[in-house]
Amino acid sequence: MRKILLAIVAASTLIAHAQGDLQHPPVSPEFIALPEVASRVIPIEHKNITYLHASGVDLQLDVYQQPGRKAAPVVVYFHGGAWWKNARPASAAGFHSLLSMGFTLVTVDYRLTGVAPAPAAVQDARCALSWVKRNAKQYNFDLREVLAFGTSSGGHQALMAGMLPAGNTVDLEECREQPRVAAIFDFYGISDVRELLSDPFTLKKSATNWIGAVADPASLATEMSPLTYVRRDLPPIFIVHGDADPTVPYEQSVRLHEALDAAGVRNNSLPCQVASMASLRQTSLWKLEGRSQGFSKTIIFCLNPESLPRFVARYILSYRDDIARGLPARLPVP
Repeated sequence: MRKILLAIVAASTLIAHAQGDLQHPPVSPEFIALPEVASRVIPIEHKNITYLHASGVDLQLDVYQQPGRKAAPVVVYFHGGAWWKNARPASAAGFHSLLSMGFTLVTVDYRLTGVAPAPAAVQDARCALSWVKRNAKQYNFDLREVLAFGTSSGGHQALMAGMLPAGNTVDLEECREQPRVAAIFDFYGISDVRELLSDPFTLKKSATNWIGAVADPASLATEMSPLTYVRRDLPPIFIVHGDADPTVPYEQSVRLHEALDAAGVRNNSLPCQVASMASLRQTSLWKLEGRSQGFSKTIIFCLNPESLPRFVARYILSYRDDIARGLPARLPVP
């Protein structure tokens, strides 16, 4: 079979932030190149669905449902934009690879800084997951395979959506019932918001504005940081980050990965030099050399040299094989 490769998006310039920050551009191309033998899936589109009303705003999402009646794994995607701009993609054009792999896609809007500061965006991400659980039957969502995916500040959203423990003080009361996230795809996301409040970070203004005028900004920023919630029972996390990213510090992804390892997150890895299926850790970090949104087309270092589809196949869908062999499922069914 032909190897599925990671397709890295290259752009000539970075978008200037209106508040003085740089930011990653919105995602439009596909992250994963389809093998030549793959066929495109035409999803059933359900657009402009209101999943929450908050701060006087109807928050909406789109569902790109797998055809047929079989329950499908679902990717819940959060867009980037330094918490203050951008919106969910207008179509599923950038996600045909995931659709062809059998996933249903849910793309989510959330409250931006101009509407409500932290913790609003994180609450909305959690409410989107709650909506997925409540509507699983209508849209054939497989609640055993709910994946959170985000880019830049959306990566932060995906991490928080999947890492916040039950019984936290962040969730809105009406959104406390959520499916267990089976995996997190963190593409150059923020893992330490508190660090960004200080110089010389590019995102200082965006982070400061998002945290807002509270009595203890550092405390709230810590509560909004995925690094705060590292523990052993987290789902698999796949991290992609460019080492020359001028917007989100690459070192934050390194620290997140190291913290996850130190916490004893389950892994069954071999050294990076062994590029086989067995070398894929539960927590994976790809370092990409270059500056185009922190990326280039050359992967110069990795802890786990596998593509996203292989990660999905190995850790997210493998429980089916376990059940077939009479073994306990790797993840509990909500």
